[in-house]
Amino acid sequence: MHLAALLWRLFLPLTAIFGLLVSLPGPLPALNAAGVPLGQVILSSSRFGQPLPKAPALSCVAPKPQRALSVQFDDAILLAGYDLTIATPVGSFAVLNLYWQAGAPPSADYKVFVHVLDAERKVIAQDDGYPVNGASHTLGWQAGQVVRDAHFIDLEPDLAPGSYQIEVGLYQEGSGKRLGLLTEMPTVSPDAPLLPDPIQLLPPVARPKWTSH
Repeated sequence: MHLAALLWRLFLPLTAIFGLLVSLPGPLPALNAAGVPLGQVILSSSRFGQPLPKAPALSCVAPKPQRALSVQFDDAILLAGYDLTIATPVGSFAVLNLYWQAGAPPSADYKVFVHVLDAERKVIAQDDGYPVNGASHTLGWQAGQVVRDAHFIDLEPDLAPGSYQIEVGLYQEGSGKRLGLLTEMPTVSPDAPLLPDPIQLLPPVARPKWTSH
């Protein structure tokens, strides 16, 4: 900070209280909010004389799934892959990240469904909702955008350990109509492709017993 500005800030309260007249060396500079004279550019740290750190470069790389797919749905929506916690104990949550890519802005607002199926193809656990827990509606997707959509599937503690398949898809909430599947994939129900990797449900984790002293 310039000497004139510093003196002015120190002695201004005194002039108001005691009516003092203070003579300052030269005209007062105009300052910005940081106390730096207007028109002055700081190229290094005023305290250490070191160059200011550069801002980190912004990353424009799309997220990549652990398991790449190319499953095309109607309305130019592509399932590009997923991440899955393969082995999960019952009584906890399975984590599934779906990677959606818009070939063009979708024409409707779709919900995503995730169903865990037993050997009889019955739904024993599921998660439904708008993508990214409602934070990324399909009507707002832009062409080429990749959306990582996390789902936390509640696995009830009474489920039997074993191997289960997962089907996914999209639908409109009002009508319940599913978005058509264009890619040939194994399915159990219409327009709901089965993911290639089944999930393995493990026995529940034993909780430690607490004893009182």
